[in-house]
Amino acid sequence: MFKNNLKIAIRNLLKYKFYSFINATGLAIGIATCLLILLFVQDELNYDKYNEKAGRIYRVIADMKLGGNSFNTTNLGAPTAEALVNDFPEVEKAVRIKHLGSWFVQYGDLSFKETNVINADSTLFDIFTIPLLSGNPKTALVKPNTLVLNEKMAEKYFGNENPVGKMLILNNRDDFLVTGVFKNIPSNSHFHADFILSFNIKHGDGNDYWLGNMMYVTYILLQKNFDYKNFEAKLPSVVEK
Repeated sequence: MFKNNLKIAIRNLLKYKFYSFINATGLAIGIATCLLILLFVQDELNYDKYNEKAGRIYRVIADMKLGGNSFNTTNLGAPTAEALVNDFPEVEKAVRIKHLGSWFVQYGDLSFKETNVINADSTLFDIFTIPLLSGNPKTALVKPNTLVLNEKMAEKYFGNENPVGKMLILNNRDDFLVTGVFKNIPSNSHFHADFILSFNIKHGDGNDYWLGNMMYVTYILLQKNFDYKNFEAKLPSVVEK
């Protein structure tokens, strides 16, 4: 029975080649589209899931009013992170990230314009899962003028050399000590960095004021088993202070 049905199907395919081609093409396109949609959905659902503490990490957003217009922003003043840790026991850790735009990076005769350069507090490694392949995550970003770079940049500038302990010149003026190499951040992450620089904040430059240099994105790590909605309701008290 099956053999006869197969013969009939083949005969019809050969007899109506044009329509068979259209049907086969449509089926192939349909299957390919479904697979692409599934891959897209899977990628979206896995965004930032590489972070082991993903369920406890939150980005702080402020509701602002300016000139009668209301808007949301993730760009906050430098003191936000410290205030949240000090004032709320629910907050275990906080980190500030500042996107620096394009910087020139030089090592010896090599010099390139790099676009994924950020500042971050040393608590970055306590909150996000960014493994260091070399260096100490507890101390890598503690001192001024230190940086860590990803494995792609390490190979680009240093080849087979160990970058840790070497000096890079940034923007043709500042020497930065390489203190670690981190694993490339996955593509399905909402932020990326090739170079992570320590903060070197000087008093009097506006960074220690709430409304001075609002260029810091603040992330917090909540304690285990805390309801984020109850915590969210307390946040306006920070502004009132």
